[in-house]
Amino acid sequence: MGIRAKAILSVMLTIAALTSVFVFMSIQQRNGHLAGAIQTKRETATFLAENMQEQVFGAYKSRIVSLATTKHDVIDAFARRDREALYRATLPFYKAITGENPYFALMHFHLPDSSSFLRMHLPELHGDPLAEIRPIVREVNSSHKQRVGYEVGKRGLFYRVVQPVFKENQYLGALEFGLSPEQLIALLQQRISPEIAVAVKSESWQQATLLGGQKIEEGEYTFLPKQNSIFEKIGATVLLEQDDTRRYTVDGKTYLLFSNIELKNFQKEPIAKILVALDISEELAEARISSSRLSCSPCFFCSAPAWSSTSALASCSPGYSPSTPRCSGAIRSSPPPKPMWIISWPP
Repeated sequence: MGIRAKAILSVMLTIAALTSVFVFMSIQQRNGHLAGAIQTKRETATFLAENMQEQVFGAYKSRIVSLATTKHDVIDAFARRDREALYRATLPFYKAITGENPYFALMHFHLPDSSSFLRMHLPELHGDPLAEIRPIVREVNSSHKQRVGYEVGKRGLFYRVVQPVFKENQYLGALEFGLSPEQLIALLQQRISPEIAVAVKSESWQQATLLGGQKIEEGEYTFLPKQNSIFEKIGATVLLEQDDTRRYTVDGKTYLLFSNIELKNFQKEPIAKILVALDISEELAEARISSSRLSCSPCFFCSAPAWSSTSALASCSPGYSPSTPRCSGAIRSSPPPKPMWIISWPP
């Protein structure tokens, strides 16, 4: 092999090696981009959940104080234990606040023994004892201080704001606002993913005696999938694995699951969490297309020097042509086989 042929072969191998490094780094960069996009979605979902609790739900902490301290007709009716008068006095406020926010789901007056006195959202049901199943009400009746947090009651899971009510330093009982987590879920479906499920601790969900509907019971949690989503197809057992890196294929689409959004009670203990199924099918398809394009580069660069070596050999031997079987010095030349690049993507 002549000096020029050796030089060309050396250049060819160098190009192949550099191209290999380039392809590898490009794949790593693509994987890093996908991981970064997923992490951004996770952090955004957590931020939205925390912001809604502080900004949107938090606004009701002051509104309930206003109702419990300034609406004297409401306070007087509650002090007299006049249920009908209390309902009439509270109704204008109740209609106004539910008109403002369709996710405002309940307003409830509790007696000091934690029994129900008046449900504005269900006035025909009253008198039932709630001390055993409503810890937040029991706590407010004991401490006479406002408490907030998620809790399951007879009508399901709600963000609760519970305020003590007084008349001239006499404790009358507790007033409760309840906001549906559907408000948070709707926001997450709009901003993050349409595939959302709520997982409530089964021990707490047993209190939801007035609520039916679709659910998946599995061990510690009861799952409440939304929109008949993919969660039933994945299976509740898999949902409990807490593997944020595992990918799931459902109906031809690839998903990642994460469940870092916790819903906490007034004691700051998580009693539920929100599961998000993030569709990454498009990102994976783009990555594969990019990989396919990159994988062609080594073949192009390596094949070009191979044919150049033929020209080089021809130049070192007068009379040589590509059809000539041998050149000066009995050196045989044939293009080297094109390298095969195998790029493996995770399923």
